[in-house]
Amino acid sequence: MSRAHRPTRFAEDTDEHLALPGGVGTRPVFSTEIVRDVVVALDRSGVLEQITQWRDDDTPGRSRTGGRPAALPNRDRVVLTLLMLLALNDEPLLLTRVTETLRSRLTPESLDLLGVDPQRFGSSGHTVRDHLYFVVRRAFLRLLQVIDSAPGTPGQRLPAAEVEAIRAARDLDLCRQRQARCVWLANQLLHLSYQMIPPHQRGEWAGDVCVDATPVPVWGKRGSPARSNRDPDTLCSPDIDAGWYSRHDDHRDPSHGRDPKSVWAYEAIITTMTADTPGVAPNYPLLAVALSFDAPGHRVAENAVACLTSLHQRGMPARYLTGDRAYLPKSKPGKLQLPARALGYELVFDYRNDQLGVMTSRHGAIQVEGSWYCPSMPRGLIDATREYREDLIDLDTYLQRLARRADYMLTPKASPDADGYRPMRCPAAGPSPSVACPLKPRAASTPLGLPTVLKPPVDPPRICTNRESTTFSAEDGAKHAQDLQYGTANWHARYATDRNTTEGYNGTIKDPAYGNLAEPGRRRMRGYTAQFLAVALITTATNVRKVRTFLTRSGGSTPAARRTTTGKDRRRHRHPIGAYRPDENTPPRTGPSARSPR
Repeated sequence: MSRAHRPTRFAEDTDEHLALPGGVGTRPVFSTEIVRDVVVALDRSGVLEQITQWRDDDTPGRSRTGGRPAALPNRDRVVLTLLMLLALNDEPLLLTRVTETLRSRLTPESLDLLGVDPQRFGSSGHTVRDHLYFVVRRAFLRLLQVIDSAPGTPGQRLPAAEVEAIRAARDLDLCRQRQARCVWLANQLLHLSYQMIPPHQRGEWAGDVCVDATPVPVWGKRGSPARSNRDPDTLCSPDIDAGWYSRHDDHRDPSHGRDPKSVWAYEAIITTMTADTPGVAPNYPLLAVALSFDAPGHRVAENAVACLTSLHQRGMPARYLTGDRAYLPKSKPGKLQLPARALGYELVFDYRNDQLGVMTSRHGAIQVEGSWYCPSMPRGLIDATREYREDLIDLDTYLQRLARRADYMLTPKASPDADGYRPMRCPAAGPSPSVACPLKPRAASTPLGLPTVLKPPVDPPRICTNRESTTFSAEDGAKHAQDLQYGTANWHARYATDRNTTEGYNGTIKDPAYGNLAEPGRRRMRGYTAQFLAVALITTATNVRKVRTFLTRSGGSTPAARRTTTGKDRRRHRHPIGAYRPDENTPPRTGPSARSPR
């Protein structure tokens, strides 16, 4: 395995130790090998080149501008490398710790790799916040500036009126540009860890993912948030773009500020790889492969689409997308369901009690819990899930009804065309009917003993009168449609496996022994962009640890072929699903916003 594709090594204890100010404690020196691995990985990722290009785009001709040389050469490389080293070593992402690492925890060879003169900075004396600390802080803020989609973060508590003035002064076009940069940088860091999986094992992943959000509390006494009233003199949190996170359904309810269990936080939207075959251990580690960031409960669908768009831009495979009820089917179809399908995903999700039974109809067919059925399907089969949840029938009866329900399901005559249109057959039509209906002439080859439609429609709709098939668009029933028959063993296996995978990952990234994402004191940075970058680094480090553990336990594996699917390219000109594919040049988000509706 090449150096760029193997798991990064962690800092090792050596005979060289850092004496902290006042002679309290020691911390290990990072080995030259791990520093070289991180530097090589960052160089090959193109992250540093892209940051330089963005800076050139923002300030044309800046290379010809005069001025004294920077106190810290290669500032972007140094800051990102040192933050990554701390994250990989499960240490707090503090600028004091970055300063300490630069001063005393790197070998001369490592400093040379970073282009830093080891004689330039002397001892820190009796204070941590010495000259080098401010050099590091300026370098960090300079890095943030090029990707900052939330400019004006105050760093202190301000009255609500001043906070609103800061928000109003933001240039929306600039925020959109910087948000696209911020998302790209965060996801490119994640991609570094994904590429550490050996290529033949990466190729086995079919593209199944699960999207979920987890809170990222901010530093301070409960975040030092504003009270729920609108008094312009009320002091607000220094993190003005965060919001209340609560276990309640709607995070945006200001009354959560009076709930002692609520926290002032951001929200990390993490898209996690899931197993190709539920119940079978995959031959690859299950990593976080996409990341977005916002205030809790805001722009739920848009953040999910930002993750899926990033995966698409990086050429990642796409198959099943699983989400909880906050994402599916709660979102508006044009915001999540249709864009996800346009990017190649099939959807898997659960329903509330008020979303059971018949949700809509099209061409006479009825949509029951995500699938299209014969309009004459018996009422007992339509209400099977509702009656099971109300304890009116037992599990065995429920499963029997689901099996009988499948007989009345419409079957696809062909795969969807490029515009998302799919011809569907009545269950009594075609060469292999599953029910017998008086409205459909029975062929001589039709098997006997099929369930019979006893009460066909008096005024037969198109699904009953068309001889072969009826075409459905991607928009038909898009809000509640999903690709696996709801409630069946296949659906349960996929949904439960994917949800358990993402919940397990969230638990891993919050593990106090490692990344400890839930502890805000480990990332005492103010502002949306600084927190987004910190979360991206912690998530990347969690991925690296999972890759390292997986390869250590598996001891390698053999290549396996990736699944592929094909379908006809039948062009139509009626609301093609491709119109819902997110425009890669126009990000759907301008940056963090606690005011935009879901």
